[in-house]
Formats: sequence, structure tokens, C-alpha cells
Amino acid sequence: MNTDVSAEDRVISLGPDLAAIPERLMLAHARGEVLFICGAGISQPAGLPDFRQLVLDVYEVLDGGVHAILGGLPRAACSQWVTNCTGLTDQQSAEVRRFTAGDYDIVLGMLERRLDDKTRGDKPRSIGHADEDNRASLHRSRTFSLELRDDIAPVSG
Repeated sequence: MNTDVSAEDRVISLGPDLAAIPERLMLAHARGEVLFICGAGISQPAGLPDFRQLVLDVYEVLDGGVHAILGGLPRAACSQWVTNCTGLTDQQSAEVRRFTAGDYDIVLGMLERRLDDKTRGDKPRSIGHADEDNRASLHRSRTFSLELRDDIAPVSG
């Protein structure tokens, strides 16, 4: 009786409650022959934040005023939700509206543009180390890296 199992038949389990992946697919990936593109459904089972939570985490680091409002929104909030944006700029209020509509990628783009505008401005000024770190952190989030730094100074409204 032959008990050998080929790489075509073996599977690799990445964790409990996660789908097993054929070993031949993992080997092809290691050789650069396969690229895995995973949708939103893979984040939470792997212990990572979903896109909504990622945006909340970015705002917690970069803009505490907007984060205070976004963090208080129920998960079921939608574009019909009325939010009190008193004290926020027009740009920040627009970001809150897009967040409630679930346009998380657009919200990050709006935040990135706002921070870029703030660091560039009309007058030349040197960009502080914290501003460079903030923009770098936002860029990482836009490329779906989930590395957030704890030591980044928040940007005021």
C-alpha cells in the first residue's frame, strides 16, 4: 500500500476556522507564480481590523477631533445619519459624511490631501519630523499596511 501523499494532495491549515490552502498553491506563491488577492472577509478571522476600524485607528493617531465623532457612530450608521460636526472644519465635516456613507478609501484620500495641504500651505515652511511621520503613516494605511505607530504626534484641526 502506497501512503505517499504528493504536494498536489496536501493542504496547509493557517489556523482554526480558516480555510486550508493546497500546498501546491503555497509553493507556487513562494516561486512568485501566484499572487493572492484577498477581499475584506479575510481581515477579521486573521485578527486584523476591518477597513472601517483601520480608518478609525488612523484618525485616532492623526486627528483626535474627528476620531471622537467617528468613534461614537454606530456601526449601522449610513449616509442618512445626522452627525453634529460643530467645531470641525468643512474638510473634516466632509470626511465624517463620507465615513458614515462607508466610503473608507475616499475618507483616507481626503485626510491625506488635507494633511498634505496643511504641511505645504501657501507659505514655505519646514516640515517637522512629526508631520513627516504622520504622512508616512497615512501612506502606509492607504496601501493597506496595518502598521500604525504609537509615537506619532496628533495633528490639530
